[in-house]
Order: sequence, then structure tokens, then C-alpha cells
Amino acid sequence: MLAGARILVCKILNASNSGLTSNLIAATTYARQRNVPVMNLSLQSYPYDSTLDAAFTACQSAGIVLSICAGNQGLNNDTTPNYPSCYTHSNIIAVGNHDRTDVRWSGSFNPSNFGLASMNLFAPGRNILSPILGTAYSSYTGTSQATPYVTAVCGAIKYANPSWAATRIKSCILGSVVIKASYGGICVTGGRINAVSAMSHAFRQLPLQDTDGDRFSNLFEYLAGTRMDTL
Repeated sequence: MLAGARILVCKILNASNSGLTSNLIAATTYARQRNVPVMNLSLQSYPYDSTLDAAFTACQSAGIVLSICAGNQGLNNDTTPNYPSCYTHSNIIAVGNHDRTDVRWSGSFNPSNFGLASMNLFAPGRNILSPILGTAYSSYTGTSQATPYVTAVCGAIKYANPSWAATRIKSCILGSVVIKASYGGICVTGGRINAVSAMSHAFRQLPLQDTDGDRFSNLFEYLAGTRMDTL
């Protein structure tokens, strides 16, 4: 479905895994000027900066989704804001990290931040196989690993519905989470991402569209039971 997807990589951090706010501003501005519809920002512990705030406002005006990790200190972002995820722009999706038991990761290494008002949802982020410099892979834990899952679903929704702005994509993501008692009171939705439900919701918004290009409308395929997102 996303065979035509493209990724624009913007370097923000150096070899020591640190980067200036000015690097982040330059990267988001560069991507915005090239009409990137969804940005993944697996970055944490930045100071509040009015210039970055303005850069995010420009992204909001352009309808760009900013998928941002919530941070790995095990803290409540409502009382101890972690930027850039805690900027209040309507196009930001702040992502926490859950483990394989479907609860917030709260272990001694990179425990996920949370926040009833400031963090939107959880995504898988414990022992995630990730590429490292060169051609190898390794397992990592953190909200930086969780955030790309949300980014990918946002990209798929944008692909299916090119006219959708950031707020509509965000609404689709947040409105289709799997609600769990373990997430109650620690994030806005009280749930974790569900890619199948999010895509199903997105496809159903335009029933006469032929999303997969096979000359049969989405509605026809729903009724025939042949759409993957209905399973």
C-alpha cells in the first residue's frame, strides 16, 4: 500500500546523541519547505524555545503531523514538561512507550514518561529491533522506538486520504486506540495505538474512493469482506 512512500532524513543529533535547538529548528523548517506531511521527532529533554514554538506553529499551519516521543525519565509531563513533545500545538501527537505485557514501560532503563493532559497514547517501545550505523541491527527500549510506529500509521492514513490535514489524521489515530485500564489516567486517550483500527477508520471516511486502485470502491470491498482493514 505504501510502495511509493519516501523518507526525508534530516540530521539533528551528532555522534554523541546531542543536538542544539537550532539544529531541530533547521531540520523541521527544511522538511516543511519540502512539503513533508508527517515528521518523526524521536527527541527529548529540550528547553522551551520560542523560536522552535514558532517553527512548530508554521508546521501546524501547513497541516503537518508532528509525531514526538514523550521522554524516558518516568516522569509526569503534566507537572514536569518534556519538550518538544509538550508544546501545545494541535498537530502534535505525544507518544509513550508500552512493553509486551501491554502496560507503560516503567523499568529501571528508559522508563516512559506519561501525562493525562500532555501525552496522547502509547505504542510499542520495549526491546525494539532497530538499525544502527552501518548494516547491523540491535534492540533498543524507549519512547524514541515507540514514536515511529505512530508516525508510520500517520503516513499510511495520509497516503489513503491525501487531502486530510494534521488534525484530522491525529483525530483518526486517537479515536481508534485500544483502551486499557493500565493506561487510564496517564495519557489523553487511555490507550495504545492500533494500526488496523486506525486504517479501517481512515478508509471508511471515503467509502466511494478506490484506495488500492483495483477499480472497486472501498464501500464495495467492505461489503464483500475483502478489505484487510476490516479483519
